[in-house]
Amino acid sequence: MGTAWASMGATGHSSSVSPVQATNALQPPGATPIRARMWKFSLPLRHPDTGRLFADIDHLSAGLQRRSIDRYMWLIHDRDEGSAPHLQGALRLTNSRTSTQLSSILGLPATALRPLRDRSGQHGAFERYCRYLLHESIEAQEDGKFHYSDSAVHSNFDFRDMIDRYFGFAASGCVPTVESTDQIRLKVYNGDMTPSEVHALHPMIFIRNHKSLEELYHKGRHDREIATTLAERAAREGESASDSSAEIRAA
Repeated sequence: MGTAWASMGATGHSSSVSPVQATNALQPPGATPIRARMWKFSLPLRHPDTGRLFADIDHLSAGLQRRSIDRYMWLIHDRDEGSAPHLQGALRLTNSRTSTQLSSILGLPATALRPLRDRSGQHGAFERYCRYLLHESIEAQEDGKFHYSDSAVHSNFDFRDMIDRYFGFAASGCVPTVESTDQIRLKVYNGDMTPSEVHALHPMIFIRNHKSLEELYHKGRHDREIATTLAERAAREGESASDSSAEIRAA
């Protein structure tokens, strides 16, 4: 049956439900279960009134070792002002699953699981949410959220390298760059950056623009060659005109 969870019913009293029961309660009759490869989860550590433990960390940790889970990252948020201590994280699967399946694997109630989706026209939902979990962005700091250190994270991959590469942070000090896509494209056209360097520093920009970046790189090199040829021709014509003027004055 899985771990039992305390939930507040309509009467205000706590009742014990299994993760699968909670999942079934959320699904309208006859509805097709939602399947996704990326999920986020959030769960209070304890019941605010009774102190009953909500998060079964041992069950979660064991479930995350499944080979079907490609990447995961989670931590306990217990320093946020005005927010009760809670467990929060994200995971990426090798194949899509339903919340019912994940609920059983991780020992989490369905109410704690939500599909992690990319915003319209934008990729990188997993990368952005992993960074959000640390509250290290300027926006999070302006909202007064506590900046959690990397040492507070539980994960099975190098999340710091992923975040830094996705957001284009410099290796020294993790200082964020402020370059826009247009600025990067201009650098490629001017020969100040190659498409390979864009791939290494700004992987998502490269993925979304790799064809145009290659075209810009070659077009920029071609245009610079033409500009150099024209400049050399103008210089030769200038020298020729100068020599002719000198001959006329000598005559």
